[in-house]
Amino acid sequence: PKPKPAAEVAAGEHGAAVKIEEGGVIALPDLTLNLAGSQTHYLRVGLALILEKGTSTEHMKEELPIASDVAVDVLSAKTFEELNEPGSKAELKAELSEKVREAYHDSTVARVIFTSFVMQ
Repeated sequence: PKPKPAAEVAAGEHGAAVKIEEGGVIALPDLTLNLAGSQTHYLRVGLALILEKGTSTEHMKEELPIASDVAVDVLSAKTFEELNEPGSKAELKAELSEKVREAYHDSTVARVIFTSFVMQ
């Protein structure tokens, strides 16, 4: 499916939300992670990056490990209980989107979405 035409993702220099035009979508390889906490729990997650309009998906293929690294850091710090709370996945997508955008110097990536999400 085509992404929505625009998303509010970043804050401008005066704190106002900035509309980012969305372009192509590129999937990251699925990740399987240990979750934080005293009990052993696992997360298998599929992620995709919705790119800013005009960003080439071919160019981004070389830089996907950056987004994967950020995702591993953020997701592996979460506990099973945190991820099982109502609304936690929406908050997690917002956090991942913010941190991945920072890793790409607030450009290139409009937001992050989940393509799969399984906890055990």
